[in-house]
Amino acid sequence: MSEAPQTFQPFGDFLAELEDGEVRAELSRALAEVVAGLRDGRPSARLLLTLDFTLLPADVVEVRADVATKTPRRPRPRSTFAITIDDTLSKHNPRQAALTLPDAHRRGRKSRISAGNALA
Repeated sequence: MSEAPQTFQPFGDFLAELEDGEVRAELSRALAEVVAGLRDGRPSARLLLTLDFTLLPADVVEVRADVATKTPRRPRPRSTFAITIDDTLSKHNPRQAALTLPDAHRRGRKSRISAGNALA
């Protein structure tokens, strides 16, 4: 005796009906976020769709969906500060001597940098 051929519901059709299409829309937005992260220089990313199924009485199935993305954090630049005598942070180290340079305009010389030209 041969078994009847098994039929399958296309996953795309199921996804379109899940939460009246909201999950599919959220997946599309998440995919765009992942691709943008890759283009932005992040080395890898992950898009997760989790579906939890619960069988209820009378052959009814409840489905709960969750969409999540995982992209590595963009490396942030570092800032260096000096601790001042009153325990605050300063970009200027109070222990470092200031270097004062003579102003070329005061000596009657023209500056080598002009508005329309980086180096004249």
